[in-house]
Amino acid sequence: MGRQATRRRYWCGGNREPGQDVFFIEALDERLWKPGSAEDWDTCWYTGMPDPEVFERLDATRSINHIPGNNALTIKSYLARTLARHRALVADRPQAPAMDFFPATFVMPEDYRALQQAAAAAPERRWLLKPANSSRGRGIRLLADVAAAPREPGWIVQEYVARPHLHRGRKYVLRLYVLITSVDPLVAWLYEEGFQKLASAPYDPEDATNIYAHLTNPDVNETNTAAPPPVAFVGTGRYRQWLRAQGLDDAALFARIEEALRMTVIAARASMRRRLAQVSADTRGCYELLGIDCLIDADLRPWIMECNLSPSLEVCAAPADGGDFEAATKRRLVADMVALLGLNEVPDPARLSAPPERRITEGFARQTACSGGFRLLCPGPDPAAYLASLPAPGAGDIHLLTHLHGRPPDLVFAPTEVAELYEDDRLLLYAAGEGRVIALNAVASLVWLRMAAGEPIGRIADELAERSATPWATRMSVWTLVDDWAQRGLVRLAGSDPDRAIPRPGSAAATSVPETQERTLPLTVGRRRVRLVLACPAAAGRLAPLFAPLAQASRNRAQAAGRARRTPEVAVLPAPDGYVLATGRQVLTPPQGLDGIALALWEWLRARAGDETELLIPGRLLPLADGRMLLFASRKETGYDAPGLAIAGSRDAHGLVRLDLGPEGGTLTPVPLPLRLSRGAEDGVLLAPATGPVPAPDPVPARDVAAVVVPREGEPVLAPLSSAEAIVLLLAGLRGAEGRPPPAALVEAFDEWLQARPVLGLGVTDLEAAAAALDRAFPLKARRSPPAAMAAQPASEI
Repeated sequence: MGRQATRRRYWCGGNREPGQDVFFIEALDERLWKPGSAEDWDTCWYTGMPDPEVFERLDATRSINHIPGNNALTIKSYLARTLARHRALVADRPQAPAMDFFPATFVMPEDYRALQQAAAAAPERRWLLKPANSSRGRGIRLLADVAAAPREPGWIVQEYVARPHLHRGRKYVLRLYVLITSVDPLVAWLYEEGFQKLASAPYDPEDATNIYAHLTNPDVNETNTAAPPPVAFVGTGRYRQWLRAQGLDDAALFARIEEALRMTVIAARASMRRRLAQVSADTRGCYELLGIDCLIDADLRPWIMECNLSPSLEVCAAPADGGDFEAATKRRLVADMVALLGLNEVPDPARLSAPPERRITEGFARQTACSGGFRLLCPGPDPAAYLASLPAPGAGDIHLLTHLHGRPPDLVFAPTEVAELYEDDRLLLYAAGEGRVIALNAVASLVWLRMAAGEPIGRIADELAERSATPWATRMSVWTLVDDWAQRGLVRLAGSDPDRAIPRPGSAAATSVPETQERTLPLTVGRRRVRLVLACPAAAGRLAPLFAPLAQASRNRAQAAGRARRTPEVAVLPAPDGYVLATGRQVLTPPQGLDGIALALWEWLRARAGDETELLIPGRLLPLADGRMLLFASRKETGYDAPGLAIAGSRDAHGLVRLDLGPEGGTLTPVPLPLRLSRGAEDGVLLAPATGPVPAPDPVPARDVAAVVVPREGEPVLAPLSSAEAIVLLLAGLRGAEGRPPPAALVEAFDEWLQARPVLGLGVTDLEAAAAALDRAFPLKARRSPPAAMAAQPASEI
C-alpha cells in the first residue's frame, strides 16, 4: 500500500439510481478513502454529466469519471455527426480502416429532406426513430411511414439493420465496455467481458409493432409479462463459445468489433481535446467509462448503435437468468478500472511533477501492469494503420508509439484546397472548404511553409523543440497545429487518394409543400437561365411584377436565338407558415414572408450568375472620364449595402460583376437585375419593379479597370490596400459556381489580378464625403446624386 497517508474523500453525485455507486465504493480501499461531499472530494463518481464548475475543482491529485467533450459520443445526434465527419477526414487514406460500421443516421430537422431522398432511393429500407439525447430505450420505435418523421429538434432517424444475427431466434446486441484514460496521447482500453443483451420475443421482421422483438434494451424488455425471462444476460465469453459451436469465426468478428470501437473513440478525440483545453483546471484525472452497444448482422458484420454515458452498473437480470454473472462481471469491471487508474495508490508528488514525456511512458506502464481484465484498444497494434486512422497524431501519440514500437513512420502532409496570400511578411491562408481567410503567426507560418515543401512533421517539430526553452510544449504546439489543419480539411496525409475522399457531411432541410395553381416566367441572369415557377396566386401577384421585365428580356433573347432551350426551374412554394424557395426537389430556404422570399430569390439568382471559371464580386463597374472603368466592390454578400448605393450614385441594384480571368487578360461583365431598392418609412428595405428596359451588358476587358475600391470602416479617405487585405474585406461576398465559396485557384488568380492594379480602401463613416473623395481621385463619366435619405443612412442599417 506504500507510505501511510491521510484518508482521502470520495463523492458520488448526479442522477443516480439505486445500486449505481455500489461497486465503485466497494472497489475503493477503505483504509485510504472515506465519504466526502460536493464541496470536498478527491475523486468524484458522477452519474450523468456534471456542470462545468465541477471540473474546475480538479488538480493534479483529483480524478473524475468524465471527460469534457464526451457528448461527441454519448448524444446520438452528435455521434452520427462525429462519425460522419471523421469518415470524411480519413476516407482518402488507403491504410485507414473502413468506417462502415454505423447505420445511416439523419438528424432532425436539418436532415429531413436527405432522409426522404434516402428512403425514396431504397423503399425496402426500414427506419428507427430515436430521441437524440435519451437512454434506456425511451422513445425508440420503428417508423411506419418515414415521411412522418418529426421535423423538430431532438430526434434522429436511423436505418434499421434489416438482417440481424439471431440467438435462438431472438435479436441481440453486445454491450461492450471501453475505458478512456487519456486524450493526448489517446489511450483507451476494452474490457474482456461484456454482455449479450437479448430481445424478449422471437424476431419477426413482418411485425413492426412488437417492440419486444426489435428492441434489446433491458428497461424495455422487463415490461414484457408474456416472456418467461424478460431480461436475460449472456456473457461475452459464453457468446463466443456459442459462435464457435455454430462453426463461426469469433476471432475475426471480434477483430472487426475492436477496429470499430477504436475508430469510434478516435473520432471523438478532437471534441474531447478541444473541450479539455477550455477547462481552467488540471484535467489529468479525467477518464471515461463507456457502455457501447454493438449489433451483429446476419453476415457477422458489427454495427455500432450507440455509446452510453455512465452505463448502468445495476443488476438487471434475475439470478437464474444471468443476474449472478451480471453482478460478478460489473463488480470485477469496476474493481479492475479502479486498479488501472491507480485510485487505491497514494499520490506520488515526484511522479506528478515529472516531465510530460516521463509521465506518459511511466503512467502507461503502470496502467498496463494493473490492467486486469482490460485490453489495450488505443493505440492500436499496427502503428502505420493507427496513424492513418488519426487526422493527425498529437505529440503524446508519437511519444507513446515510439515507446511501444520504436519511432513511427514519418508523416508528410500536403495542403489541399488552400490558397496562400501574403501581406508584407505575413502569411494568410484562404480555406476554400470554409470560405474564409486564416491569419498565421510567425511560428505557424514557418511550420506551414516547411510542411508545404514536403518536410515530415516530426522533423519540423523536433528541430523547433531543440531550439526552444520548452521543448515538449513546442513539440505539442506543432502537432496540435497540424491536427487543427487536418481537422479543418486544409491538409491531407501524403499517400492519400483524393478520389476516395468523402465530402464533409452537411444538412439538408426540407418542407412539405402542397401542389397548387402556378405561373411560370423565363429568367436569364448572367450565365444562368431558369424558369421561375410561382406556385400560388399570392406569390404570383406579388413577385411576377418584380421579375416581369427580366422575363421579357429573356423571351426576347430566346426569340433572337431562334430555338427553344430546356432550362431548370426554381419555384416559390407555399408552406404551412409562409413560403419557401425550392429548386428541383431541394428546398432552399426556411418558410418566410413574400418579401423575404423575393430577396432570397434575387440573391439565389445573383449567386449563380457565373460558371466554374468565373468569380462573382458584389459591386459595380463605374465608367471614368478617361474611358477606363473603376470596380467599386462591396463588402456585403447582398450587394445592396448603403455605401455601395450612395457612392455609386445609383439606386439600381445590379450589385454584381462577373470576373472571368481567361485568355488575354480576362473580362468583367455586369449582371443586370431588373430590381431596385426602395426604402419605406416603416417597411425597411423592399424590392420594387425596375423601370425601363433591361439591356444585355457588354463585357469590359479586365485590363481597362483602372483601380479597385473597397469600402471599409473609417474616415472618408482613400488609402492603399494590399491584395490580401482586399480579399479579406470582400470574402463574405465572393462566390464561385452555384453560390459556393470560390475555389482556391480562383482566389489565387484574383489575388494576382489585384496585384496588377491599384487597390484602395475608402472609409465610409461619412458617405457624402466618401463619394466626394472618390470623385476627386477618379472623375466619373457621369454620376447621379444619391438620394438624400440613402446617403444619410448609417452603413450598418441597410
